[in-house]
Amino acid sequence: MKYNIIETTDTSFATISDPGLETVIAYFSVDIHDGKTVTKRAVEFLYADMLMSGAGKYNRAEFLDTLNGLGANITVGISDGVCTLSIRARKDVAKKVFALTETILLSPHFDGDELKRVKQTVTNAIIENKENARALAHQQLRNSLYGAEDRRFTFKEDALIEAIKKVTPKDLKTLHKRIMGQFFTCSVAAEQGVAEELKKTLRKIRKNYPLEEALFGIHQQLPPVPRLITKEMPSKQNIEFSIGTPVPITLHHPDFIPLIFGLLVLGGPLFASRLMSTVREKEGLTYGISADGQTFLNEEQGYIRIGTFFSPDNTIKGLSSTFREIKALNEKGISQAELEQFKVIFETKQTLIGDSISRQLSDLHSYHMQKFSLEEIALHKAKIKKLTAEEVNSAMKLYLDPATLIISAVGPIKAIKKDLEAFMKTVA
Repeated sequence: MKYNIIETTDTSFATISDPGLETVIAYFSVDIHDGKTVTKRAVEFLYADMLMSGAGKYNRAEFLDTLNGLGANITVGISDGVCTLSIRARKDVAKKVFALTETILLSPHFDGDELKRVKQTVTNAIIENKENARALAHQQLRNSLYGAEDRRFTFKEDALIEAIKKVTPKDLKTLHKRIMGQFFTCSVAAEQGVAEELKKTLRKIRKNYPLEEALFGIHQQLPPVPRLITKEMPSKQNIEFSIGTPVPITLHHPDFIPLIFGLLVLGGPLFASRLMSTVREKEGLTYGISADGQTFLNEEQGYIRIGTFFSPDNTIKGLSSTFREIKALNEKGISQAELEQFKVIFETKQTLIGDSISRQLSDLHSYHMQKFSLEEIALHKAKIKKLTAEEVNSAMKLYLDPATLIISAVGPIKAIKKDLEAFMKTVA
């Protein structure tokens, strides 16, 4: 596999190329975050579906039939202020799929009748999400860590539904123009000739939408204020928890790798991690528990999140066990044996990425979006090999203080709310 990144004034194009690749996978992303409002978020919710609801000579059904007939897939989504168009296709139909991509980006309809349908579909999804306890617990946590204009903030469902009612085709056209006028970050895995065809397509699109003035991103990380945030949801059997704290460092900070490594030891996806081996396996208090660092970006600061769930009867025991492990890691750090063990786990994970072209491209694109060069990617990953237990323990001491953690809980809380409040007083 040959990796390459070429950046111009308006586009950065990364490739993973190999003569034997019979498929093409591509990601085309644009960061459009410049401060959230409920109206902007409502338009974003509708945009992805509307972009795929007719373009050029095609109505929605004709476009989807043509795409399906090619055995290809094009999806569009906006998450945390980043709009991403994804393409998957066979090599032999790639040019036709690229032509369809060009059509939806240059000639979208944003038809009023389609907008009515999409509004109803999106509204139904938002209403359904009101019962997603795990997602709501995470949203409550993020809203306590970041201000209302930050890309991580989530508005209340009823406010979004009201804002969606007022969205017009003109609003969608305005958003589309804003997206197309920003810097393009594209990553593709394909045979070199196919990758060049995609590059030509992007240049044609860029000619129709020259680069405009860059948006001014707003980042609003808040200082940690430890507290308990609850939402009663009596229809659920378990209580979902998102526990976390803001961390005032970016992806490039020298503490980032030690922090992420320490969180892997605490709550990585394998049973070797402390939370999985104790809270789940040894004590049987939950089926799943994890810890990681999220949304650390090139110029924006991320946060620690521990996610789990407990039955009401096991909640205080579960939280006590979870915080016991957090406190132990904060005060005593990791052992040399854990350092070596989890370095092997990290290397195994990297090997697994190399076994899949899809994983390779996803990994490359995540770095590419944060403006890493190929050399910087290699250096970033190589830091794990040189990592010492002292570096990890220093990061755990500095950033994983149990007294700074916020507990967000959603579920059948009423009967144990006083117990939760009492527990919070012991750790805050």
